[in-house]
Amino acid sequence: MIRILMYFQMLNYKDPVPVTNKSTTKAKRKLKNFLRRPFRLLTFFKDYVVYVFYQLVHVLTKKEEKTCIFITREEDRKSLFSEERLNPFYFSTQKLFPNTNIHEYCAEDLLAIKHRLISPFRIRSITRDALNQKKAISEVCQYTNSLFPDFTFGAIAYVWFLFEILIYREIYRVMFKRNKVNTVFTTVYYSSSSMAAAWACNEMGIDVVEIQHGQQGKISPLNNDWTKLPKAGYLLMPKFFWVWGNLTLNRKRVFRNHEFHQIFVGGNPNLSISTRSNVKSGTHKPIHVLFAMQPIQHPLPQFLLDLISELHESEVIWHIRLHPRMIDRLTEVEELFANSPNVEIRISTQTPLYLLLPQINKVLTLWSTVVYEACFFHIPACILSANGKNLMKDHIDSGLLHYAGNRESLRSFILSQSSK
Repeated sequence: MIRILMYFQMLNYKDPVPVTNKSTTKAKRKLKNFLRRPFRLLTFFKDYVVYVFYQLVHVLTKKEEKTCIFITREEDRKSLFSEERLNPFYFSTQKLFPNTNIHEYCAEDLLAIKHRLISPFRIRSITRDALNQKKAISEVCQYTNSLFPDFTFGAIAYVWFLFEILIYREIYRVMFKRNKVNTVFTTVYYSSSSMAAAWACNEMGIDVVEIQHGQQGKISPLNNDWTKLPKAGYLLMPKFFWVWGNLTLNRKRVFRNHEFHQIFVGGNPNLSISTRSNVKSGTHKPIHVLFAMQPIQHPLPQFLLDLISELHESEVIWHIRLHPRMIDRLTEVEELFANSPNVEIRISTQTPLYLLLPQINKVLTLWSTVVYEACFFHIPACILSANGKNLMKDHIDSGLLHYAGNRESLRSFILSQSSK
């Protein structure tokens, strides 16, 4: 939890705690709480009726057993295809295992119907369990803030995150037991929903597998640099790590000989079901350039913005693709390029990547995994950040990837007719 909240702050995410009006006096808050009691009782009664109703429905109706479940999050459903949002890794896992009945559940959808699965008495108990940890968490916060004064998360942030994990865990316990689940897939273990799924699975003896979803290097603190794993493992971590290749396998050395957590090379399931497409790179005008953004505060380098305004639409058409965690910034980015006729954003963000890439001549990013996928489709790819240069140094030195740290080198890469 500490790693996750620090990681979010490093990426300039907002504090994951409900905003409260601190100016309200303690007496006013007590009065409001007193006046709200009748409404809370009504809500509690309503939730209990809903819970009882759906328990009866479950008993009276025959449910299909779903032995294999893919837990996804709303932000994972990033591709819009036939008016339906898809998690590409769920889609590819289905294709790889055609004889396995794999069902997808979105964590946020399950959270919205928690009153159908968990009794209001249990929800109140979970709330108390989370609040009871506040004192212990405050001591942890004091310790971590003394070591890392730049990080300012307080105890409430941790309590709120813990509450989400406990609620999700209870939801999954009910679901997995009802459907006799024996395997659970996920793509990002370090979220409240995925950690809760791992917790429930590890307690219930269910195999839980995290499929690598992107580049995992030095700037992926949640995936690497674990040095002291308990022999029994971490309840909040998946039992199995499915990684793409030996580079990631070697970075996760601490997992390789562990008694509980296991790691194996399974390849990239998305590429496994894809067909290579030969793209003519930079041999015609206009050149179509894709820039894959990263979820940071300033995701667009200034020299890239300068070049976009400099090159005419007869020379280059720019496609800006937002990272899934940046979807809420779509309007902001569109407004930034409102006066740029040669920039397209929405379609490039919503289109499944492997349908988009065959239309692209050059790919740019700070450090996104898109560069590997570009190579698979024979598209020259370029890194634009010092972090990416450090992370992918071996590939840049070998000539597989390019690097541009200023406007002139980027201009040269885009306008060159390199097909490497």
